[in-house]
Amino acid sequence: MEWLAGPFLDKELRVSSRQKRNYLLRAIYVITLLIFVAITWIDVVKFNWNITFQRSRLAEVGRTITVTIVQFQFIATQLIAVILFCNSISGEINHRTLGVLLTTPVTSFQIVMGKLFSKLFQILLLISISLPLLAIIRIFGGVSWDYIATSLFITLTAVIFSGSLSLFFSVLFRRSYIVIIV
Repeated sequence: MEWLAGPFLDKELRVSSRQKRNYLLRAIYVITLLIFVAITWIDVVKFNWNITFQRSRLAEVGRTITVTIVQFQFIATQLIAVILFCNSISGEINHRTLGVLLTTPVTSFQIVMGKLFSKLFQILLLISISLPLLAIIRIFGGVSWDYIATSLFITLTAVIFSGSLSLFFSVLFRRSYIVIIV
């Protein structure tokens, strides 16, 4: 991987692991996800004293909650990708460190790929946060592993696309809010 991202990926991963905003981002993501799941749970589960009726509906509850989690992930991770990537290159320009970076033996391709992979790793952590929840809901039945794996790969593909597009616009525009709007 050294030829692809160079030493820049290692540096970006070390720096991003120390930032408080990433811890805050994960906490907000988990809290928002749990709120969406709780709202769906309350809406789908009909409280009834008949135990057999409740057990017969577990497959439907599992399907509905899984679809809610997958839809939440699909939308939220793309929005987070746009926000994380919006100042990747423009931040280097504003801090006046891009010129110094380009004088080092690290190529511009390695700089961009290092930025891309480090932010994608942060988003991959967010996606993996919901995997235990999806595995627990899978026990209810009605949801196959194929659906979960396919939805995660579609979400990851969409995140790579939106993040790459946001990284591209970060090269063109200096202001983060312009990149987010575009």
